[in-house]
Amino acid sequence: MARLLSYFSDMERGAYDAAVAFLSGRLDQQVTIDWALSIPSHEHVKRLAVLEVLSRDGERLQEPWHSAWRLVEESWNQQRSRRPPWDGLYALRARIEHGDRSGALIREIVELVEPSLEAKSLKDPARRPERSTDVVLLNLTSGETIDPNELGISGIVECQFLIELANDLDASVTKGINIGHRIGWQNQQSLWRLGGLDRAYFVPVAERDPEQHEPDEFSKGIAPSVKLLHATVARILEVDLDEAIAFARRWQTSKSIIYIRLWSALAREHRIMSGEDIGPFLLSCNDQQFWNVHSFPEVAELRARRFAELSDTNRKEILARLMRLPPRKHWPRDIDRSKVDEARRYWAARELLRIELSGAELPAKQRTWLFTQLLQFDDLRQMNRIDEGFPGTHKARRVPPDPDDRFDLLEGVSRLAALEAALSSTRDSWKDDPRGRASDWMRLEGKCDEVLYDLESTKDAGATYPHVWDQFGWIHRPSQPSEENGPKTSVADTKTASRVLYLIAQLPDSTLRKAIEGLATWMDNWERQFEFAEGAVKAWARLWPIAVTETNSQQDEGEEPDLNILVRSSDGRESEDLDTYNTPTGKLVGVFLALCPTIRPGEQPFEADENLRFMRDTIVQTKGRSLMIARHRMLEALSYFQIADASWSEKHLLGPLLASTSEASTLWRAVARRRLPTELLKVIGVQIANRASDPQLGRETRQALAWSLAVESLHALREERDPAIPHSDVQQMLRTIDDEVRAHAAEAVQRFVSEMSQAADEISGTPTPEEVFYAAAQPFLAQVWPQERSLATPGVARAFADLPSACGSAFAEAVISIERFLVPFECWSMVQYGLYGETNGRPRLALIDNPSKAEALLLMLDRTIGTTDTSVIPRDLSAALDQIRAVHPSVADSQSFRRLATAARRG
Repeated sequence: MARLLSYFSDMERGAYDAAVAFLSGRLDQQVTIDWALSIPSHEHVKRLAVLEVLSRDGERLQEPWHSAWRLVEESWNQQRSRRPPWDGLYALRARIEHGDRSGALIREIVELVEPSLEAKSLKDPARRPERSTDVVLLNLTSGETIDPNELGISGIVECQFLIELANDLDASVTKGINIGHRIGWQNQQSLWRLGGLDRAYFVPVAERDPEQHEPDEFSKGIAPSVKLLHATVARILEVDLDEAIAFARRWQTSKSIIYIRLWSALAREHRIMSGEDIGPFLLSCNDQQFWNVHSFPEVAELRARRFAELSDTNRKEILARLMRLPPRKHWPRDIDRSKVDEARRYWAARELLRIELSGAELPAKQRTWLFTQLLQFDDLRQMNRIDEGFPGTHKARRVPPDPDDRFDLLEGVSRLAALEAALSSTRDSWKDDPRGRASDWMRLEGKCDEVLYDLESTKDAGATYPHVWDQFGWIHRPSQPSEENGPKTSVADTKTASRVLYLIAQLPDSTLRKAIEGLATWMDNWERQFEFAEGAVKAWARLWPIAVTETNSQQDEGEEPDLNILVRSSDGRESEDLDTYNTPTGKLVGVFLALCPTIRPGEQPFEADENLRFMRDTIVQTKGRSLMIARHRMLEALSYFQIADASWSEKHLLGPLLASTSEASTLWRAVARRRLPTELLKVIGVQIANRASDPQLGRETRQALAWSLAVESLHALREERDPAIPHSDVQQMLRTIDDEVRAHAAEAVQRFVSEMSQAADEISGTPTPEEVFYAAAQPFLAQVWPQERSLATPGVARAFADLPSACGSAFAEAVISIERFLVPFECWSMVQYGLYGETNGRPRLALIDNPSKAEALLLMLDRTIGTTDTSVIPRDLSAALDQIRAVHPSVADSQSFRRLATAARRG
């Protein structure tokens, strides 16, 4: 610990001391352990502070806090960087195909699937915790389930390598089981604590129902390692039968249900064990193992597939047990006895039918009984697979529309009444859904136009058909422009919009309240037509107060307004349910914004158009959640309102934004959603710099704000003008923001160089990448970006790594500019350096075409690829080294080149 602390910068040491002081005496509090669990893996300072206090005070902790903290520590120790799915599996397969049979390869294969402990915060922790699971959510996690054929297991013929791999995978499975015991799993049939295991072997596409995924495709925990272990031993079976039998015998002696299932899966192969040996196992199974196909599907499959090979005595005993039906105790006592009896017969019949499907012949008595049962169970008569009833995951599929054609036979009020009755009904079953069929009919081409004529034929604008109006609003849309650059509206659409707007304005409040969601959606979809349509503002004014009431009702009265009713983030990210666009209020604010004309400085649209002024002033007079949503949407167009009416904007938009309130924290997210022009940054740039480090704002918002100021500084440098906010203030902001936000700001430099020069060959006067680098990026890195070594982190290094490749012939100079900020990071491929693949048919690595660029690339690789055994090595590092050597042969003798070449062979 002391050695690690010696590497801390003054800022990191201060953060460490503050965290230790905060944690001392608080380890037995739920809020403390929740805080610790929210620390990302890259924030080493905070985690080291936790471990320091735990080592000092941990032994004095009472249970369950002591055990809970030690499990958190264990989960941190087991966290590792996993190769991304697109890279790891295929990189390992390539090594297998090239003959690699090293222990390092075995370790990396195992790491793809190895289970580890995962600790998370509980949503509802116990008030008086007694066990560690009352304090922390503990589960088993792992990499994804992999297809053994895609890994290339079937191509390995070296038995010793397969045995070593199987042994390590076996140890990985045992490790997962042991972790399970520590977190409360006691070898029960239910494996949810271990991440689930629907099948102990990988089921290839050819062997599963076309409508199903691989049973454990989405399982993380014990399943991936179990499946790969089975596949490896199955391959050993093809190479050396005796070695495979040795594994089978070892599994057979285990009492763990995982190994019972593994053995059952392997014993399906007749070379592993004879029928004479399998019979006693099947007869010794307890009721759960014998009957429960959800917990022991491999046992049911083994019984069916090997039934014909069993001795006569064993077959008779198994059939007798099947005919006695599953024990009544498998079902809760409060279930009707007749239903339980029916289920017991169903289970027994299914297992007898499974035996028949495997090719075995049942005796006449059991065949007759089975025939009788099939007459009662329709789905069993359709059963044609041995794995019927086994657990699995069905693929999602599209349900085709089923329109009710009887509406074509009606018109006018009769059709509206029939549609209203259907749309207000409830579904009785999957096959009886009048509401869905009515909706499907309205979605057919031209049907909404017919409904519009029907509504116009009524005396009250269809006021008695609110469900029809609601559905009409959701479905009815304007026609698509026939040409990409053609007019956005058509005369026909404008006339149609005017007809609907006229009807909406006539509807009573009672109808509008019931149909507000659909009608607000209709207004949102047709907003482009309102510039020329008649009655848009009148209809909007009728809908607005009802939309406000509906939107505000989504939150309890008196509760502080919140845009996010359903989802709240706990890890610094934005809430996923940003609902400013999908509420009635949000949609009607969008209509107002669509009606605002394009303006130039000095123009005053709200003075010239009283309808626009009426809508704007009506919106800001709202209260509650609707006002917050309205401000959020209008702040996204803050630049427009500043030009149109600066004094109004400062009062109604900038005032709430700059206030020290919880609402302001939410409103900053709206500002961050749009690129901010220089003139606006002059007004709020200082506040943006302060807010970029405000932990009350979500991470994405802080990243966007920091990005805006970084880009403004780059533009100012390139244009040789004063920045909207002094470079010194931007530099200080970059010092104070957290590492993830700083790394995001670093990405702006490469994006700026690329985007400002991307049309260099097409538009005269557009700068080249080299010109943009020398004019903006190079001085930004030297004068604006903070130079402290303590701020050189893996995240920042990763963000800067692809800048040189974007600078063209200035590659070497760009590397020199970022050298100070380069440290090792997880680089899986040359993609992260911008040197993977081709551009215009030319390899990107061909950019390295002279000795200075070769030396620069070598320097960058040496600084960013770690030196430890666990360091991530780019899978195509050898290609980069080959290019360096081809351009600058003498550099191949350098220590850094030799180190990287050795790492490339290891990786």
